[in-house]
Amino acid sequence: MPTGTRSRGRSARPLPELPPNPPQRRLRPGEVQRVYECEDFEGMAGRGEDLSLVSGWTWYSHRSYSRLRAAVNTSGQGAIWTEIAPPLPGGGYKLFVRAGSVFWTGRVRLGDASIEFAPLRSGWNEVGVIDVPARAERLSLEIVQKVGNYAIADAIYVTSDLAAQPYAGLDPSRQYLPVDARPVKDERTVYTEAYMAGVRRRMADHAAVGEQADEIIAAAREIAARSDRELWELLAPTSIRRTYYVNQNAGCPVCGLEIKQVDPFHPWILDPFEHPYKMQCPVCERRFPTNDFAAGEMTGGEYPDDGTGCTVGGETYHFIGEYTHWAFRTYFAPYVRTLTQAVALTDDPDLAHKLGVMLLRAAQQWPNSEDRYLWSFERRVGLAAGAVTDRIWSSYEGRNYGMAYDAA
Repeated sequence: MPTGTRSRGRSARPLPELPPNPPQRRLRPGEVQRVYECEDFEGMAGRGEDLSLVSGWTWYSHRSYSRLRAAVNTSGQGAIWTEIAPPLPGGGYKLFVRAGSVFWTGRVRLGDASIEFAPLRSGWNEVGVIDVPARAERLSLEIVQKVGNYAIADAIYVTSDLAAQPYAGLDPSRQYLPVDARPVKDERTVYTEAYMAGVRRRMADHAAVGEQADEIIAAAREIAARSDRELWELLAPTSIRRTYYVNQNAGCPVCGLEIKQVDPFHPWILDPFEHPYKMQCPVCERRFPTNDFAAGEMTGGEYPDDGTGCTVGGETYHFIGEYTHWAFRTYFAPYVRTLTQAVALTDDPDLAHKLGVMLLRAAQQWPNSEDRYLWSFERRVGLAAGAVTDRIWSSYEGRNYGMAYDAA
């Protein structure tokens, strides 16, 4: 067994959930909720990712600060602006700036009125209430003072709701429903009657097609025999960082690289129903981590993992990270696809209920550029980032959820 100092992880508690945002409400007629992305403003000297390529500039569109859209200033002077279309009527507005750095002071101008601010945190910062005497046709952002190497601003939020509070996600305007917020879909548009009639004809004409349909329905009924809670928990909270491997370089903390003789990539065994949040080595047959993560116990045993990994002898083993990834990939996602097909074939309300439970869980945990915009796979925001999985798999799952919603 490897020797050395054993770390019990960076925290003795589960990763915290981000605080919820206010519940959605309908916009009132004439109410203003607008987000202006700084990257789209006029007045920048250049656009790109390497700050060293531009000299003599003031503001610069930059995409390398773990944000898709940002404006970066290293000179300590200058302004960027955008024309407002349609113009905003005169009146009171509350302003927020989404900052990527905090060591600077800026000024926002809305029409003929202006207000200064100094960001206190990365994310949405309340600037204050501004009284616009006449209609505003331009919004601008100036840098007043820079401390350190740069100032970063992502966006400006303008709202006529003077009681608005700082928001946890990327776009606070999305917390408001349109004035007419009725569902836009009230019937199937994929699994239509005409489409399913064609499926039934093929089932009748071709024995193999009918047999495949029977297998799908039988598999779905096995899934439906699971409790709602069991299906719900197959998708672990997306606040837990997913990883693709436990440890590719060291293998198992007990039997080392011998585990790779079974499978060089993914030899670990998981059983989310009998042993939730456990990965079993097929060689030594031990289950890791040794703490009871499912019960909220983060530090027990010789090889604990609180969701951030278990470090032994200088090597970190991501038992929980790989478990959450593969419980989703090999159980939750395939179950959704099977139930979707079975519901379309049978219109069975019990199967539809189970599919609805899983769709609700997916909706609850799917990173949505709002209160969960940093929860994703591996490096979270970055080239490998996706939603629940990486950027490739996540695109597939988005399609599958749409088809599941259509069927159910």
